[in-house]
Amino acid sequence: MHYINGSFVDDDHAMISISDLGLTRGLGGCDILCTYRKKPFHLQDHLKRLEFSVNEFGLKMPEDTQTIVEIIDLLLKDF
Repeated sequence: MHYINGSFVDDDHAMISISDLGLTRGLGGCDILCTYRKKPFHLQDHLKRLEFSVNEFGLKMPEDTQTIVEIIDLLLKDF
């Protein structure tokens, strides 16, 4: 299961638009986190770093922090 542009999608339906800035210009922010027993390790620290990176590029976070936490929790339930 993936979360792409506001929707949860299965592997077979996960697609990124050809006009996505991350694809066409390599522009975006990324952070990788570890999980233990389906709980993200230092999630708030990761989200702060991600938000800082996105702001440095002049981009906007696609969701607020609380919504991102909820999305991560839902994705980890199915993992």
